[in-house]
Amino acid sequence: MGEVGRLNIEEYLTYINLERGQERNLKTEMANLKDMLQQVGKVIDKLKLGKLFIKQDMPKAPEVVFKTYSDEEIKRLNYYIINMEEQVARALILHQMLGGRISDTLTLRTDCLYEENGHYIVRMYQVKTSYYEKPIPDDVAKLIQKSMEYTYERYGETEYIFVNESNPSLPFQYSMLKSRVYALIHENDICKDNGERMGFATHLFRHCYGMKLVELHLDDAAIAHLLGHRGVYTVYRYRRASGKLMVKETEELRKTMDEILSEIIKEWDGYEQVFQNG
Repeated sequence: MGEVGRLNIEEYLTYINLERGQERNLKTEMANLKDMLQQVGKVIDKLKLGKLFIKQDMPKAPEVVFKTYSDEEIKRLNYYIINMEEQVARALILHQMLGGRISDTLTLRTDCLYEENGHYIVRMYQVKTSYYEKPIPDDVAKLIQKSMEYTYERYGETEYIFVNESNPSLPFQYSMLKSRVYALIHENDICKDNGERMGFATHLFRHCYGMKLVELHLDDAAIAHLLGHRGVYTVYRYRRASGKLMVKETEELRKTMDEILSEIIKEWDGYEQVFQNG
């Protein structure tokens, strides 16, 4: 077998970008091939094999678009959600009000709620970590309690508040929830603000929740905690997306700057003639 060199890599890159017939994840493919060459190079004592790929060979990951619902779109969707089967409707409304991931909502446990110093606290379990706790308004607590009562009356003692109808020992299935909302959207022809048929993704509700926290001027640590993040490194996405907050927060500054500049311009000789001449 001949020597593998940089020329072989460039020929391969040309092939996968111009000649191959099916789409694949290029970044994953490149990373796997690079790892394999590194491992082979170590085994046969030819470490240069792991250095045949250069940074420019790796395709850039597409920029993730931060999507959210407008206030009017949320109102439009909730108008129909509240008329769904009551426990499904509660799960969807709680998901919006708690701001967690949909898995956090669907795995709420029957012992998740308690009072401390006159305030309700909810404990939310996460798949990748353990759990986090946060204070919630009384109305949200009452909705959780109502959901608990519904499940207890129909299924008795259960671990989860929202249970699988076929097997109450398991939480309600996300796929079932999603299919019911999609059916709701199509049956009622629910549209976005631009007139297009509305899509559905539960993380958009979470994005809306995070945006509202930013608009309330909470600091990054508080926002991260209320969203269930372990660190503050993702909070910038919500701040960057909150154009409404940027406009509001800079309104006074822009007004002051306009006044200052107006006064300066008035000092200029012939400024009126400048504006009259365009």
